[in-house]
Amino acid sequence: FVLEEESERKLILCSGIPGAWISEGAAISFGPTLTSFGAVKIQIKGQNGKVKIQWTGDWHKGKEPLIEIRLPNFVRVQAKPGENSIELTREIL
Repeated sequence: FVLEEESERKLILCSGIPGAWISEGAAISFGPTLTSFGAVKIQIKGQNGKVKIQWTGDWHKGKEPLIEIRLPNFVRVQAKPGENSIELTREIL
């Protein structure tokens, strides 16, 4: 669910989650879990043929790391600073 790249001050969310876990209307969540940047909680929900990913963080010293979403079979997305959710559509392979 969460990988850390401390050298880039980045958290990678959702990597390695099986597609079968994501179904329309169902939600899965993880956390809060501790990282070197602070605690983070993630929720993933399938809705309207898309996937919405939300996260909240209690960052050390208020310094938010870079957030990258790497959900398998979806395009990788870098969140904008201050953003706490992203909606993805499936990547056409």
